Amino acid sequence: NAKFFDIGANAGFYSLALASHFSEISGVAFEPVPNTFQCLRKNIELNAVTNVILLNLGLSNKEEEVTFFTYPSQSGASSMTNNVDSADLVEVRCKVMRLDDYCEANNSHADFVKCDVEGAELFVFQGAEKFLAKDTPVVFTEMLRKWCAKYKYHPNDIIAFFKRLGYDCYVPRMGRLAPCATVTDATVETNFLFLHHSKHKQLISDMEE
Repeated sequence: NAKFFDIGANAGFYSLALASHFSEISGVAFEPVPNTFQCLRKNIELNAVTNVILLNLGLSNKEEEVTFFTYPSQSGASSMTNNVDSADLVEVRCKVMRLDDYCEANNSHADFVKCDVEGAELFVFQGAEKFLAKDTPVVFTEMLRKWCAKYKYHPNDIIAFFKRLGYDCYVPRMGRLAPCATVTDATVETNFLFLHHSKHKQLISDMEE
């Protein structure tokens, strides 16, 4: 059975889509913000989804309790930095840990990873390096220059990180895959795929422009 990790699950859009479209798939959804997690759980229950484990937990490169800046009017903007100029800012304490530690403790693995954590993506991947090197999943992630800058790094640092693990970066474009060696000021895409050059060789060959 195929397995996925939904990192920064928010209200569960990706978990619901994957669980609904692929009957043999199962997954783990990570969402650290308590109020958003309750919304996630409600959506999963309303859709009678039984093949997704829900964890009120964030992922990073260390285990700790951190402050998340949340916005009730914009749940998808929650982050460990204050990214949004909004009057409804609420600070909450949330637990984060390394995905490597979670996988080791639970003997867990995945074939597909979706990661959207409003700029902290590099830290998630740093805490998942053993898992990524071992399982070599397909990775679908958001990379926004303005959010990454809040954490004092650039999307190209993520590309370099994956390059060391044998991955190349692509952008989905009109149903095909376009290589993306670097992100520049001219890059308009915000969602990217990382595919392992040997494990996903056939997929790349079938889908590349």
